[in-house]
Amino acid sequence: MAATREKRSFVLPTYITLPMYGLSRYLPGLATRLALYLFFRPLRFPVPKREEPIRAQMKRHELQTAKGDPFTAWRLGETGPPVVLMHGWSGRGSQFFDLIKRLAPHFQVCALDAPGHGAHQGKPTHMLAFVEALEVANDHFGPFQHGIGHSLGGMVLFNGFLSQINFQTLSVIGTPANVDNVVGDFCEKIRAHRKVYHRIIQYIEKRYQLKTSEVSTDTLSRQYPRPGIIAHDEADVDVPAANAQELHQAWPAAQLFLSEGYGHRRILSHPLLLEALERLLKQEGPASCIKDKKNES
Repeated sequence: MAATREKRSFVLPTYITLPMYGLSRYLPGLATRLALYLFFRPLRFPVPKREEPIRAQMKRHELQTAKGDPFTAWRLGETGPPVVLMHGWSGRGSQFFDLIKRLAPHFQVCALDAPGHGAHQGKPTHMLAFVEALEVANDHFGPFQHGIGHSLGGMVLFNGFLSQINFQTLSVIGTPANVDNVVGDFCEKIRAHRKVYHRIIQYIEKRYQLKTSEVSTDTLSRQYPRPGIIAHDEADVDVPAANAQELHQAWPAAQLFLSEGYGHRRILSHPLLLEALERLLKQEGPASCIKDKKNES
């Protein structure tokens, strides 16, 4: 499979970014309200044809969180330990299609479409709603022994561990190190001033009665004593690869997998990463190659 550089998935039109540039400097309150509206609404994306075959094979379950937020669980595999796959912001469970095919003969795979995603696109949501969906899915189809998360989904899984989901292994792919990085990257993409960044952090902490550090991947990974994989592509333009280095400093027990040229999403089908994840879940030890520094043909 040839690796190609990806375009940034989060691209807003100039009729939003240009006004934001000025508003955030001179009317930061108004700019913050607009930024928060955008921050809590996932972008809509159609399901690519390459994911349709795996969706046709999986069993679909419609569930609700304790707060009534609908979400979807997709399941494949009848034997072996339960594994949960958690997508990121504006993602979907079937993005893991190559990994699902690889794991399903040996594991009970459950891929989630979080609240505000999948069939429920267009509704506002937030990371803690992801965590609530994970907890419900764990009650129905777990207890999950392994968790693999992409982007924000990796942070969600560590918060699941905090909620007493006893993961034996955790793996994160293209995952931000902390909430502050998420907000900072978002403000950069919408061209918002640093004033807006600070106001969004303050809103999150007040609204959800927590410190952003308490739910961040780097903080929680320090409390996780077990093995895992931190995978990231150096060409990731959605979540900079520096996040992987930050996470590895906090979680040195994890294997660090760095690829080049696969971007934020294509890395989910990287053959060497798939091998490494399967070996980890089967407790076969580290993969023969845990660092890919050149494109494959």
